[in-house]
Amino acid sequence: MLGLSLVPGRHIQDKITLATRYYISSLSPEHVSAKRFGALIRAHWSIENNLHWVLDVTFKEDACRIAKAAKNYGVLRKMALNLFKKDTTQPGLSIVARSKKAMRNLEYARSIFKLAFDPN
Repeated sequence: MLGLSLVPGRHIQDKITLATRYYISSLSPEHVSAKRFGALIRAHWSIENNLHWVLDVTFKEDACRIAKAAKNYGVLRKMALNLFKKDTTQPGLSIVARSKKAMRNLEYARSIFKLAFDPN
């Protein structure tokens, strides 16, 4: 299935631009309606936007100016984010607070790294 969407892009002064987005899916029109296809696309972007926001707030990803190996650093940030989310020893701490605690406390940082090898 191929989907097409025109969405408001940017509003600068009195001019509104439209952005054209194309979506390709293996779903067939017989199995998914246009309304459902739209809902799936919105759900995907909701996840993307929430992830980007958390990465930016936690790791200041937008301010990072690492030109070389930027994708590698992005992968490392996402891994760290997942490990901080997996930590159940600090239920009252935000992801940002957990990150700062790991920078100050070597034992806590080690406990976070160990979560990467925890099968649960």
